[in-house]
Amino acid sequence: MSEKKYKFNGKTKIVNGVKLNQIVCVTAFLDVLAGEAGGWIEGHKNLDQFGSAWVSGSARVSGSARVFGSARVSENARVSGSARVSGDARVSGKVFTINSQYHHVTITDNHIQIACELKTIKQWKKTTALDVEKMDGKKSADAWEKSKDFIIMLAEER
Repeated sequence: MSEKKYKFNGKTKIVNGVKLNQIVCVTAFLDVLAGEAGGWIEGHKNLDQFGSAWVSGSARVSGSARVFGSARVSENARVSGSARVSGDARVSGKVFTINSQYHHVTITDNHIQIACELKTIKQWKKTTALDVEKMDGKKSADAWEKSKDFIIMLAEER
């Protein structure tokens, strides 16, 4: 796809002091039709103009968050901070986010994303502080050790 796939349709809303713009598809791709209204993004930096990534429904993407590749963000999902949604990732439904001292945590129905690391809830349950230290250093490992039980509890109560 070499043409731009979306533009802002002129509709805006302010959420928690952030101005969001609704998008509309201008070049049909996959199951998205030209003229179809999409979700809400803060700016062009949040959604790649190329590829098949898309934000739909009441979904919102803001801050430095980016959606690209073939990723989809839909329904009432919220993606913010410095989150990256890429590849074939799907973020939908009710999404719970935590802004911690070290990383942004997003909990969906089946997954937890901490910073750039997206895993199933089951995979995070098995993740040790040593695993996190290898990924991101001692401070993150200490934070994981302190918050693991709480994050897993929140994820399993959804």
